[in-house]
Amino acid sequence: MSVILRTLSENEVQTLLDFSEASSGNTAIIELLPVVVLQASLRSRDNGTPWFWCAPRLFIDEASGKPVGSGSFLETDSKGKFEFGYGTGEKYRGQGIASQGAALMLALAHKQDPKVIIIARTSISNPASARVLIKNGFERYGQTIDPEEGVLYLWRQKPPLET
Repeated sequence: MSVILRTLSENEVQTLLDFSEASSGNTAIIELLPVVVLQASLRSRDNGTPWFWCAPRLFIDEASGKPVGSGSFLETDSKGKFEFGYGTGEKYRGQGIASQGAALMLALAHKQDPKVIIIARTSISNPASARVLIKNGFERYGQTIDPEEGVLYLWRQKPPLET
C-alpha cells in the first residue's frame, strides 16, 4: 500500500471537534483522529504556532483514497523543537503505513525548516512504533515515566552526517 498525506485545515479541525461535542462527548471522532490531537492542534495555533506545525495530517491509501492513519507535530517548550506522533487504524497495522506516513511528514518538516529538531516518545510495550522511528532515522536517548502511559522511551532524529 502506498500512502499520501492530506493536511487538515483549521476549519476542518474545528468542524470535527464540533461534531464530537454534538456526539455526546465521543472520545474519538474516528479511530485515526482522537479529540485530544484535534484540541492540541487548535491550542498550538492559539499560542501562535504556525498552522504548518499544528495541522493534523491523514495518511491516505493512494489506491482507495481512504484514510488509514494520521500524524501530527506537537509543541514543546523549546523553540524549533517539535514532538512527532503518528498512528494507523487497527486493521492497517503491520503494513508499513506508519513508516511511510512518518517519512512523508518528516520530509515536509525538514523542507519547512531544515534545522528543526523532531523528538518522539513510545511506550516500552510498543516495539512496532519504535521500529517506525528507527526506520526514519531516530535514536533512543532516554526514558521517562508518564502518569497515564507508564514508562516511555524518548527518541530524537539523528543529526545528518557532516560532509
